[in-house]
Amino acid sequence: MKKMLLMFSLLTLSSTLPAQAAPSVTSQGVIVNPYYTDLQAHLWLDRAGNTPDYASGEEIQFFTQVNEDAYVYLFNLDAYGRVDLILPNRFSAGAHFVQAGDQVAFPDQNDGFAFEVAPPRGLNQIILLASKTPLDLDRVADFRFGNTYRTSFADSPDEFVDKMSVVLSDVWDEDWVTDTVYYNIY
Repeated sequence: MKKMLLMFSLLTLSSTLPAQAAPSVTSQGVIVNPYYTDLQAHLWLDRAGNTPDYASGEEIQFFTQVNEDAYVYLFNLDAYGRVDLILPNRFSAGAHFVQAGDQVAFPDQNDGFAFEVAPPRGLNQIILLASKTPLDLDRVADFRFGNTYRTSFADSPDEFVDKMSVVLSDVWDEDWVTDTVYYNIY
């Protein structure tokens, strides 16, 4: 079974702030969708609690559900500020398209790999972005590195916010939403 190392951090995406003119960045470096949307997405972990604990080297699984058909993107944000793309990835057997009402696990039992948590230790975050249309992440990130594939999306939260602002500029404001989960790595 292949293992993918995950590293996570402290950036928040939210869709619950009052309406404004376009996706914006707050003084805390938080990207928000200022528009109300009927699309809802929920993200949770394989352990209960507001901020469950995982030891370095343990496997972790993510679950999501959307109320409308949507493309699901998952990002790691590590304590050093690096941002990695978890989903979609080249190992996943299932597509990142989720049908309304389905509860979907990442990775699922058919993927043939597991996600393994890795340092840095501390409070970590996973961000789910659901969109009614596919996002063109290749516009802002190259996931090929020679003959290999990498998951690096951004080297800092500011770079992540900048890249997502570019990607989301092509999507109707009412067509995307985010959710976030936290946990500790020890």
